[in-house]
Amino acid sequence: MERYKNYKLEDFLLDEAFRAWVHSGVSLSGTLWEDLVRYYPEKKEMVEKAVLLLREWKSQPSSLSDEQLFRDIDAILADIDKPETRSLWHSWIRYAAMLLLTVGGLGYYWYSRPSPDPVAVTAEEGSVELFNGEKADKTIRLPDGSLVKLSPGSQITYSKGFEQAAMRNVNLVGEAFFDVKRDTLRPFSVYAGGITTRVLGTSFTVRSGARDVSVTVNTGKVAVSRAGNESAPLVLTPNQKAVYLASEQTFTKMLAEVPVMVDEEELKERFVFDGEPAGTIFRVLEKAYGISIQFDETMLRDCYVTLPFREEPFYQKLDILCRTIKATYRVTDDGVIIESAGCE
Repeated sequence: MERYKNYKLEDFLLDEAFRAWVHSGVSLSGTLWEDLVRYYPEKKEMVEKAVLLLREWKSQPSSLSDEQLFRDIDAILADIDKPETRSLWHSWIRYAAMLLLTVGGLGYYWYSRPSPDPVAVTAEEGSVELFNGEKADKTIRLPDGSLVKLSPGSQITYSKGFEQAAMRNVNLVGEAFFDVKRDTLRPFSVYAGGITTRVLGTSFTVRSGARDVSVTVNTGKVAVSRAGNESAPLVLTPNQKAVYLASEQTFTKMLAEVPVMVDEEELKERFVFDGEPAGTIFRVLEKAYGISIQFDETMLRDCYVTLPFREEPFYQKLDILCRTIKATYRVTDDGVIIESAGCE
């Protein structure tokens, strides 16, 4: 345990055992990392940030070449003055770049390659069941024009009269991403693991597991509730997530592990920030991702930053910006809070 006493963020990111644990999906309970946080409670926030960054990198495709990505990283490093800070950033961001390129290339292959049609069988008279027995996601177009990306081993069921029905109802077992065609007169509902997810037109992911069910919103709004209790829903907005524990019949609300952009034009227009107030950049990120970012305007009034952004995921952008102005951030159930002592 002593070896981890002086661990910094980049040490966790480069630690093979730590990365293996994060990518395994195993909970913190009963692991070496739970013991570490108990012995060194000051490492808890650092461990949480490292987990967020590793999860983002693993799921983030990248179309940048090595040369383009390292050029952007060098530009970021050039804006951090202290030699020790530059050294720290150079070690772990260069590793992050390689990880992004490797995982991104694999992600691009799997998501872009064509997929055979899922198996369709009649579940019962008047209904259709679609099951994905392959090893890759399957994209399905429902009769109303909505798209479903069905994960391996998952299935959906809907009525044969789905396109004319007053309520567009889908039953899910497993995991699927839904991109729902908007129809204000006919709500779209997904039933999975004892909960109901209801929308008019939006995109979101539902995952039904053995212990819990989660709903993560990409765009629009969804209303999540226990089946049979739809009158008191939990409303989720972009990059928010709800986890339902069936054993306790409770919902927990949080931010998505890997936030997606909801307004790409916002960052396309502000590709490079040259001597901009840090508060302005936080506001741009807030709008681009639809995530509330709270900070003290007075504390940051003297903080000016020159910074290029490319394809870095949300938490990496946030971490780069905070390190540049020597600030920290906390993730809450519905946003981010910036903590800073200001800039001289």
